[in-house]
Amino acid sequence: MIIHNIIKRLILSVIFCRSSRITKLEQIAEENTELKDKIMKLEQKQTQAIINKQEPSPTKDISPLIESHSDEEKGITPEIEHSSTQSEPETSTTLPP
Repeated sequence: MIIHNIIKRLILSVIFCRSSRITKLEQIAEENTELKDKIMKLEQKQTQAIINKQEPSPTKDISPLIESHSDEEKGITPEIEHSSTQSEPETSTTLPP
């Protein structure tokens, strides 16, 4: 009878340990999922930041506009081309005297 009680206690102890291990594994799996979600969100933010950095800003490259404006100040006007259906005369580049 004593041996029978010892065996029961050992079995219960093993079951309890397995149950504790399963619970611990479930917690670890849940934490793992949460961490994977956080990593995915951070990667998405990083990718978006890289994309935003690569997109040209409307105020970033205005040098062609500055050059065009600079030419006008010097009296140089660019040649304007028109299609044959328009009735406006063509103008050519003129230099100041």
